[in-house]
Parts: sequence; C-alpha cells; structure tokens
Amino acid sequence: MNAVSMNNLWNYLQGLSLTADNWQWLAEKAKEKSNPSVQAASQPKEVKYRISARRRKLMEEATFNPKDFEGDERAQYILSK
Repeated sequence: MNAVSMNNLWNYLQGLSLTADNWQWLAEKAKEKSNPSVQAASQPKEVKYRISARRRKLMEEATFNPKDFEGDERAQYILSK
C-alpha cells in the first residue's frame, strides 16, 4: 500500500467509534499479520469428533446403491473418502 492509501485507511479507522478493546484486538490482528511465526501457530486445528456406539452402529449398517449416485458428483466425492 502506498502512503496515501495508508493515510486513508488510518483516517477511516479513526472515524470509527471503537472501544479500547476493539483497538487492542485490531492491533493484535495487525501484529499477527506481520509476524510469520504467529501465523503458523494460529492455523486452525483439525477437529476430531467422538461418535457414540449407537451412531457408529447405525453408520456401519447403512448401505448405498452406487447407481443412486451416478449423476451426483458431490455424493461420489463424499463416498470416495
């Protein structure tokens, strides 16, 4: 960004009615973007779900006819996983 754009952004931010907490949050976000080690650490973690025994049994019993999904690309993708 050039100096004019930065000044316009700063003027816009000053025109907002931000609380001290909002300014603190904004400062932390700006600092995160400038620090690559923080960016790597803030990557979302994979969520693992616990499945109850009853639900697992129901999932194992489900059967699909592949012909039902021949034209549905999304279903084919899901079933391939």
